[in-house]
Amino acid sequence: MRGLDYIKHTLVCLITSFIFSQTVPAQTFVTGSSDDVTAPVLVSGPDATFITDSSATISWITNELSDSRTYYTKGTAPSQVRGGLDYSSSHSVVLSQLEPGYTYLYRIESVDPAGYKLVSENL
Repeated sequence: MRGLDYIKHTLVCLITSFIFSQTVPAQTFVTGSSDDVTAPVLVSGPDATFITDSSATISWITNELSDSRTYYTKGTAPSQVRGGLDYSSSHSVVLSQLEPGYTYLYRIESVDPAGYKLVSENL
């Protein structure tokens, strides 16, 4: 198309589009509210299972979605932390590269999406 034919075609497309277009009302959505005002509650655990000479699994269950962290130490050494920020009510953290023959102390921590925290007893 050249020149006048192109202009006629463009005008026909614009007029057709205008005549047949519909006005659609704006759509809305509501974000979730954070009615959560309590920390997760420990339902079960924490339990140390699958213990080998160099690893152990710490597991627990909470009443609501929360993340999973386990702090652990042997004796008076500074504690280390393992875990993740994925939200779940069934928690399992594998502690690896442990030294054989030592007694380890551990505590768990779970934080829900609203920021409320469950912490087991201190190390």
